[in-house]
Amino acid sequence: MTSSDEACVYARMTHASIASVAHKTHSTSTTSFRPRHDYWPDHFVFVSHYLFIAGVTPVGLATEQALGLNHGGLGGPLGTRHEAILDGRYPPEWARGWTI
Repeated sequence: MTSSDEACVYARMTHASIASVAHKTHSTSTTSFRPRHDYWPDHFVFVSHYLFIAGVTPVGLATEQALGLNHGGLGGPLGTRHEAILDGRYPPEWARGWTI
């Protein structure tokens, strides 16, 4: 099995595990964000100068929780995002100006 095969298996497992997730504050389950079908700004906003990604709908909240979009720690997405902000590599061009 090549590394690309392993990545494909991991991606399928990850997608399957978050396809339907229950948000902690809601008693019902919801689907996760589907990038091919959903529009990002409908479900997420940037907070604190792009450092945090906050879900604003049940789909966004469930996806934020399931993927750990704001988890800290070494190598976590929050630390990596902070470094990219300091280096000027983040946010992506399409998202500039979308903060609250």
